[in-house]
Amino acid sequence: MSEFVHNYIQTLVCSALFCFLALALTPEGSGKKAVGIACAAAMMIAVITPVASIDLSGYSKTLTEYKLKAEKYADSGIAESENLNRLYIQDKCQTYILDEAKEMGADIDEVTVSAEWSTDGFWYPVSCEISYRCNDAKRAELEALIGAQLGISKEEQKWCKTNEQ
Repeated sequence: MSEFVHNYIQTLVCSALFCFLALALTPEGSGKKAVGIACAAAMMIAVITPVASIDLSGYSKTLTEYKLKAEKYADSGIAESENLNRLYIQDKCQTYILDEAKEMGADIDEVTVSAEWSTDGFWYPVSCEISYRCNDAKRAELEALIGAQLGISKEEQKWCKTNEQ
């Protein structure tokens, strides 16, 4: 395709240069009008001929290939966007749990939140794993907060007690 464009531009430039020289060298009068008409016809032929010789079956095939590639990249972008949204939701939930634990004085080492795609078209947190060193009262308070604020049921919260330090 780029070779076609290169040849097309080269033909136009050469035709224009030839016409310019022919008009510049022709003396004023009726001869110059005839050369002007001939140059106009030559330029029209130079513009139209390459365009008329395009193989439209090949063009159609190439256009279809590009359309399929564009759809593939668009689908890839949508999947990547959905994955980033999931990671964003998980990260925000993890940060929320850590901040709330810190605020209430619960000693939390690590939080991992898992999110799933809802039938309504968005990501939501469904489970979490928490490594903690706080007492059971703080743990129960945080467990209730996670259930109430994030909607993660107690059954979906996995708590792992770590060694005291």
